[in-house]
Amino acid sequence: MGVSSSTPSATSIVSQEESSNKLHEAAAYINSVVNQNCVVIFSKTDCPYSTKAKRVPRVFVNGNCIGGGIDTEKLYHEGKLLFLLDQCCSAHAIRSSKNISAENMSTDNTSTKSESE
Repeated sequence: MGVSSSTPSATSIVSQEESSNKLHEAAAYINSVVNQNCVVIFSKTDCPYSTKAKRVPRVFVNGNCIGGGIDTEKLYHEGKLLFLLDQCCSAHAIRSSKNISAENMSTDNTSTKSESE
């Protein structure tokens, strides 16, 4: 009878670390996309199950997951989707105006330094 070892091999550990790193990179990318856009939909381009799937599509509005296609349609029929989109547009407008103000301030500081030199 052979004795099996429960100690993972070096190759197994490296593969687990690589998988973990890829998972963290993917999560960071998804968070970045969701946080930088008002509406984001993640879906598969060719999936026979996506119409009734529990995982995809995933719809995010203003950084929050509102569910899949069926959930989004339900919010639409309940009159709640438009409210969420209005909130999203308002939040996006505020973020954009803050970014524009910050850019103008940095441009003003640059031009003031140039003029005073």
